[in-house]
This record gives sequence, structure tokens and C-alpha cells, in this order.
Amino acid sequence: MQKLLSLVRAGVDKYNMIEDGDKIAVCVSGGKDSVCLLLCLINLKIFYPKKFDLCAVTLDPQFYGECADYSEIEEICKKNDIPYIIKRNDLYHIIFE
Repeated sequence: MQKLLSLVRAGVDKYNMIEDGDKIAVCVSGGKDSVCLLLCLINLKIFYPKKFDLCAVTLDPQFYGECADYSEIEEICKKNDIPYIIKRNDLYHIIFE
């Protein structure tokens, strides 16, 4: 995690991606890429000199009409005091039916 966090910070610094007071929404699908990004930004927030707020958002397409289980992401966000929003939608039906 330390190596990845170092690379994220280098990218944020190089491209001036975060300014003081920014509010950053991370769209978390539940896959390893988006969860890893969320965890990196949570850790970066602890020591980064520019202060920013985070929130996590999940768009649940309700595959096969079922709501997915995002309890692990909810727990990460709760543990780190990050607001978490789940938006359920009908994308599955729009795309596949």
C-alpha cells in the first residue's frame, strides 16, 4: 500500500490534481481498482498538506433485479468517516432488455 500511495501522491502533485478545500467523489464499483483508489485517497487525506473532503458513491445497476451487497465498502467508509451514497438505478433493464 505504501508504494501505491507514493505513486498516487506523485501523480496528484505532478498534475496538481488536488487543491485546498476540494470535495472529491470516488465512484466505487466494488472492484479492486475503485476500492484501492478510495483507500489511497483516505490515506493521502491523513498527511497531504492540502486539505480535501472525500465521499464515495456507488451506482448499483441492480443486475437481474437484485440489489448488490456493498456492506464491505460501507464498513470502510464508516470506519474512516467518509460519507457513502448508494444510488440504485435501472441500468440493467435499460441496457439488457
